[in-house]
Amino acid sequence: MDCFESVVSLLALILAAISIGLLFVMECIRRPFLEFIPHRDEMTSERYMWYHLKIKNKKPRIWFNRDAAIECIAMVSFLNKNTKEELVPQIEARWTNQVFDSTQISVCQRKNVGFRPEKFDILIKYAGDSGFYAVDPWVVHCYSKGQPKYEKLRVDTDESIIKVEIEAINLGRRQEAEFLLKNKGTRPSDIEIILLKNEYFAKFVPRIL
Repeated sequence: MDCFESVVSLLALILAAISIGLLFVMECIRRPFLEFIPHRDEMTSERYMWYHLKIKNKKPRIWFNRDAAIECIAMVSFLNKNTKEELVPQIEARWTNQVFDSTQISVCQRKNVGFRPEKFDILIKYAGDSGFYAVDPWVVHCYSKGQPKYEKLRVDTDESIIKVEIEAINLGRRQEAEFLLKNKGTRPSDIEIILLKNEYFAKFVPRIL
């Protein structure tokens, strides 16, 4: 009898452990996981060109639902390639499918991200200018007026690092990615952006997700 009770107790403990493990796995799968996806901007004007990055919520490989990332914020920094020091103040990007309204800029900086790709602004480059400008939505109205505040966002290097930090209410932890930016000349299309690493994707998310 004692042996039978011991076996029952052991089985109960195993089932409890399995249940807890399944709950943990399901919670991990349900949590949003954002990934950067390939994107190349096309010229819409001979005078300037806007550049963007694109992310989406990765679909799980197994049959489970995944929550959208709520109130996503994309923070963008342009860094010295060697020292990693900031070249201009960090910007909080604008999601491109949000209607730009200078009286509601903060609304344009928040986005629920699901399985559909979403873009956000990062920089603008003008014809004849060897540098480029970080796109801060709070001073975007200054871009065509040559105001001093706009000049503080100018970067003039051949190569630099773009660091992107993504936050969301239900993301769990901040997701970071780095890109190599190559500035090859004075044409609006002379910017190349290459993904270097996505820390969260590489270290913290099993392939099954």
